Amino acid sequence: MKLMIFVIIINSVSVSECWDCGGGFFTRGLVFILASPSSDRYQINKSCSVHDNQYDVIEYYESIRRYPPFYPFDRRESDAEFTRCLEKCPSRYTQTVVRYGYDAMVYVNKVVTETWNKIKRAFGF
Repeated sequence: MKLMIFVIIINSVSVSECWDCGGGFFTRGLVFILASPSSDRYQINKSCSVHDNQYDVIEYYESIRRYPPFYPFDRRESDAEFTRCLEKCPSRYTQTVVRYGYDAMVYVNKVVTETWNKIKRAFGF
C-alpha cells in the first residue's frame, strides 16, 4: 500500500506539466496510472480535460445559482460526452478499462460532491 501511494505521488509530480486530467493532486495521479498502459493517452487526456473544464463551468454557475443560456451541458450530458469520446479511442484497453474506470471515478466524485454540498447547506457554509 505504501508503495502504491509513493508511485501515485511520484507520477503526479512527474506528469503535472503534461497531464491535465483529474480534479486534484491525488486524482490526477490516479487517472494517469489508469491510463498509462493505453496507447491513447493523448486523446484520453484531451477528452478528460474537456470534461473537467465542463464540470468547472457547471460548478461555477451552480455556485452563483444561474445557468448561462449558451452552455448546453449539465453533468449527465458532460459525462455522456466524455464516455463517447473514450469509446471512440482505437485502443480496446481505453474502450473498456479506462472508460469504466473513469466512469466509476466520475460517479464517486459526483456522490462525494453532492454529499459535501448537502453538508455545507445543512451547516450554512
